[in-house]
Order: sequence, then structure tokens, then C-alpha cells
Amino acid sequence: MILKKSFSFIYHFLISIKLAVVIFISLAVLTAIGTFIESKYDQEIANTLVYDSLWMSGIMILLAINLTMVLVDRWPWKKRHLPFILAHFGILVLMMGFFFTKHFGVDATLQFTEGETSSLISLSDMEIKLYSSYDGEKFSLLYEKPVDMFSIKPSKKKPFKIISEGQTFLIDQYFPFSVGQEFLKPAQKGAYPALRFHLYGSNANVVEWIELDLSLKTVSQTYGPARITLTTSLDYKSKNEKELILYIKGERIFYSLGDKEKKSLKVGESFLTGWMDFEFRLLEFYPKAKKEFIFTARDKSSDETVKAIHVKYEGQSVWIGQNSYVRFFKEDRVYALAYLNKTRNLDFELKLLDFRIDNYQGSEKAKSYESEVQLSNGERFVISMNEPLKYKGWTFYQSSFVPPKESDTSYRSILSVNRDPGRTLKYMGSLFVVMGILLLFYRRKFYKVK
Repeated sequence: MILKKSFSFIYHFLISIKLAVVIFISLAVLTAIGTFIESKYDQEIANTLVYDSLWMSGIMILLAINLTMVLVDRWPWKKRHLPFILAHFGILVLMMGFFFTKHFGVDATLQFTEGETSSLISLSDMEIKLYSSYDGEKFSLLYEKPVDMFSIKPSKKKPFKIISEGQTFLIDQYFPFSVGQEFLKPAQKGAYPALRFHLYGSNANVVEWIELDLSLKTVSQTYGPARITLTTSLDYKSKNEKELILYIKGERIFYSLGDKEKKSLKVGESFLTGWMDFEFRLLEFYPKAKKEFIFTARDKSSDETVKAIHVKYEGQSVWIGQNSYVRFFKEDRVYALAYLNKTRNLDFELKLLDFRIDNYQGSEKAKSYESEVQLSNGERFVISMNEPLKYKGWTFYQSSFVPPKESDTSYRSILSVNRDPGRTLKYMGSLFVVMGILLLFYRRKFYKVK
């Protein structure tokens, strides 16, 4: 008897209008909170705190149970129940579509420059990878793990630990939004030559660093028709009469204009380049330097902000920005720790043939832009802001672009990539709901006339 009464109470509670009211009020409150968080921070944090939370999942499960039990309670269904059934069944189908989208859908980006072919898309989820090498060239993967640092919240008291081969790396700080500043400082391990110069004249005024990578002996930077080259190869020969060559020999530096003889150069000295009235001045020179970053936290997301983690390892303390890595040197090996967006390869490739941009008249603000791409099968398509490309279940939208740098002339196109396995279910669910509402109004009108 008690069991029967309990079952009856639970059954009537699950089909009650009171439960439906509580569910919809809860959904309204959570949605309002999510909207506020998304406007203050970004969609990713809103998803973590609200839309993907246990609270939201619990309410949605309760709603599904409530809708199902209400449909069961109407059994056996009659013709007059059709609007009610369609509307409630439509909401269930909609929820099923959102479930498939959330758990099996893909939202990513694809970036490439003109002439480049790519099938690699970048996801919003982050991962940490640790590599090791004995020669600094061939690296082996030691550790790989997806991470959500916003949920983990690493701190100095409770750092996130990366343990491999008896080595422990500690992540003790995380910025979801930060702006990085690059600087070079004198170092010993993993160091390379670097110098800062001032190139100035009536038509330009440039202050920049130029440095050699660990694996490079020569690096060049172009400034219009002129070229500045930094090299440790004393046999390097000029390839351009408007080329300034800076030779590194130990802690000394020499320069040569074109194919002229080498001359010694010290910090603070300057000379005429022969390129119109341009003059070159050496501001700083480090025979052994190392690049580091300092990240400053920001309150909200912007086009300039990135995620960043602070890592400690055997007395070394460095910041690692999103999609970058840092090397840690020991006597017999080197470790590389990377903080990256997860990636995956499509089963086809896209080649960017041309990127076109149309600015507002009299300004440099973009009015519209589009990418002409070629698929692996040779087909060509134009992806614009209002005309996406749909292919093999994937949809490509023209999202944004990166303008060319001074030393380059190519735009970098950014496409949003979407795969939504729940789209058909959401369309069907919406159709059922609309049909149910229309039939409901039609039935009321029919009975009123009759």
C-alpha cells in the first residue's frame, strides 16, 4: 500500500504543471546567468560554468522525463490530442538534436595563406604535450593529456603536475585571458645570438630585434627592397646589393654592405647604409640570448588575448602562451613542453587559391571578404561571409582574416569549421513544434465556429 502511494505520488509529481513551471523558471534563470557570463567573459567560460554544468544537465533530464510522462499519461491517444502530442514530441526531438550536437558535434577553425593546402583544423579544447630529445632535433613524445585549466584552477598551493621519466613539471598559475610581451635576456643554456637595431631615415623609423634560432646559422628580414641578414657563417656571401650582413663571431660582431669588406661594429655605433638616407644603429647585442614571455591578465576576452600557463621546473620559471612551447635544458637532454589547441585532420584538403577583400570607400575597414578554395577533387568554391561551403557533412564559414605583415604580402584566411550531427533532428523537432501550435490554434477556431 505504501509503495503504491509512493509510486502514485512520484507519478503525479512528474506529470504536474507545477514541476513544468519550476523547470522553465530554472531554465530561464540559468540562461540569463549564462548570457551574462558570456557577455562579460566569453562563450567557452559560459559553457563550462552554465551550459555544460551538472545543473543544466539535471534540469534538461528532468524536462525530458516530464515531457515523456505527460505523453504517457494521455494514453490512449485520440485525434484531439494530435497538437499536444506533436508539440511535446517536437521538444523531445529538439533536445535529442542538441544532445547529439553537444557530444558529437565539432566547432573548429582552419587557417591558411594564399597557395597553401591544409586539412588540419584547430579545436577549442586544449592539451599539454611533453617531448624529450638528446640532440635537440629529434623529439619523442613522452606525455599527452587534454586539459581544462579553467576547471582545474592550478595554484601555488595546488599545482597541476606533469610527471614523466622521473621529471616533474608544475603548472601553478593560469590566465584564461592574457596579453603576452616578448623579450630577450642574456642566457647560457639553449641560448643563441640576438641583437636589437634602429633603422631610421626620412621615410621610415624601425626598432626591432633579430635573432638566430637554435637550428639556424642564418636568418634574414626584409624591409621593402632592402634586406638585413644575421649569420654565424663568416663565408656567407651577399645575394642583394641592398643587403646588410651582420656577422657573429663569438662575442664580436662585424657588418658588410653588399659585397663590400667586413667592418667591426660595437653597441651604440651607427653607419649610413647607402639606401637613400637610411642609417643603421646597433642598440643591443647578446652573444647568447634566450626569448621569454611575460603575460598580463585581462578581465575579458578580445582579439588580442590568449590563454597562458606558468610552469616551474628545477628552479626555472616560465610562461607558456596558447599554441606555443618552451624548452628546458639539462646536461644530457632537452625537454619541450607545449600548450596547444587540440587538432584533427579532415579526410580531404582545401587549397586557398585567392583571398579577396573589399574595404569601405575612403577607409581601410573591411566591408566584405571571401576565400576562393579548391577541394581535393579539383572543385572550386568561393566562401564568403554569407555563403558557406557545405561538403561531406562539414560547413565552412568565412570567419575572419589576418592582414599581411611588413615582410609578407599574403593574407591569412580564417574559416570556421562546423559539423553538426544533430542538425536534422533540430529541424524536425522545430517542425513538429510549429505543426502542433498551428493545429492547436486551428482546432480552437474549428470548435469556436462549430
